[in-house]
Amino acid sequence: MKLIFKLVLLFSILIVCFLSYKEKNSNDNNFGFYLVDSDSMSPTLKKGDIVITRPFDSYSSNDIVTFMYPFNMTQTITHRIIGYENEETTSFITKGDKNTTVDPWNLSDELIKGKVVFSIPFLGHLIKFIRTPVGLLLFVVLPLGLNIILEGDSLIKESRLFWIMFKRRNSFKVNKLKWKLKKRLAVQNQNRESSV
Repeated sequence: MKLIFKLVLLFSILIVCFLSYKEKNSNDNNFGFYLVDSDSMSPTLKKGDIVITRPFDSYSSNDIVTFMYPFNMTQTITHRIIGYENEETTSFITKGDKNTTVDPWNLSDELIKGKVVFSIPFLGHLIKFIRTPVGLLLFVVLPLGLNIILEGDSLIKESRLFWIMFKRRNSFKVNKLKWKLKKRLAVQNQNRESSV
């Protein structure tokens, strides 16, 4: 039973770490994790999927990429590249698989976070739920509280043992200092008596 609670606690900690993951710049070769917020890429990617992206030097038609939304740079969109225009800089034409029209912008390669290399279905729904107060309570606070309750007796025993060892160690140091002080006083008294 305790093993189950420890596993749930570990899972909760991993989810919280995943939630606190900060997106990295696309110019370094790190993987990025992004939540699919709409069904525009259905059936390839569905709402609630997590996509894992990696930046590449170049992108081609039919690549699924995650990019910063040109009208709100704090949001990301995952769509397919359906074409590109070669001008002074490469700009891509993107479209969601389910959408009937292309996106109303030409996408520069600086806005692309990376190409989708892997997706995890439905994990995004769980992450969105954990971001709510009820989800945080159920997946983090409750398992942590249960672990403290179940392991509380051993925590109390360990803390008592620690304080006992700490007190013994300090009392040993105090006794050692007292012994050194007595020895010094005895030597000083001897020196006084011999000088008299």
